[in-house]
Amino acid sequence: MVLPFSCCTSKWPISLTACLSKVAEECVVVDYVKPAALRVLDPNQYGTVPNASTTQALIHMVHHWSKETDGNGATVRTVLFDYRKAFDLIDHNILVHKLTKLDLPNSVINWIIDFLSDRLQRIKLADGCYSKWGSVPSGVPQGTKLGPWLFLILINDLNLATPCSDHNAPRIWKYVDDTTVSEVVIKGRESKAQQIADQVVHWSSENKMKLNSDKCKELRISFARNQTEFSPVIVNGGNPYPGVNNKELYNLLKTGYRMETPDTCSETLYQLMLDCWKEEPNERPTFENITRLLEEMMQEDSPYLDFESLDESKDYYCSLEKLSDDEVTA
Repeated sequence: MVLPFSCCTSKWPISLTACLSKVAEECVVVDYVKPAALRVLDPNQYGTVPNASTTQALIHMVHHWSKETDGNGATVRTVLFDYRKAFDLIDHNILVHKLTKLDLPNSVINWIIDFLSDRLQRIKLADGCYSKWGSVPSGVPQGTKLGPWLFLILINDLNLATPCSDHNAPRIWKYVDDTTVSEVVIKGRESKAQQIADQVVHWSSENKMKLNSDKCKELRISFARNQTEFSPVIVNGGNPYPGVNNKELYNLLKTGYRMETPDTCSETLYQLMLDCWKEEPNERPTFENITRLLEEMMQEDSPYLDFESLDESKDYYCSLEKLSDDEVTA
């Protein structure tokens, strides 16, 4: 049975390596990589590590959140990060640099470099039918013994810079490429969730890892009768108005403000965007309607677009600084 493409978007490709490669990987991992990694591994890492599991990670999270919100009116703000093609986009130079900091012989590091370099892969399309061979310039192959340990080494230095004496310091939990950070906001105090999220974004940028902003979510936990309002956490540069802070942007959107129609946007597409922003879910277009409208627009004749002629002084290309005070505070 052949599954439709829509059913395969969440599936991960697994690399089938040669049997001799699997034997060699076992020796390298068991005798060298695993012991060296465990000596320096972040205790907040629960993936692949012996005597750790998703169950333990969830127990630690729920215990921490329950304890910190028990009858004190505090709010826990949790941000769950997701990396786009985490294993496939690992930069080999960055990974090798981190390997050199471990207690590993140079011969083992060179073996790993050779294992990752000049790789070729092809996809099995059907019985006896394969795609053409293609080069793999980055990443570590999934389905191998070595792959998960190399990723743990890469992400090991993802930590939050906080004072050790701070009782309410933000916490981080990692399960291979799934990262969760949380902050306890005492009632009446200011939240620093955005600054905490920015640390993860900064680390990701430095290590050339791409966050999937569509799958990065915020979870708020509070048992207080009067819930505290917070500005939403924006991950990976999701704020379209760099001249406006998150709180102002949130207030603008709640009061119904929408940017004017860009020069490059048709009225049909702009109206579709407005419909998607409607507050009542049943008034928003369905996915099928959106798909149909986009297909119809793609079939229409569109005029040539000269990007050099665009007026970049428009608000939607820079900031909202030109808005009047009444519009910003409305």
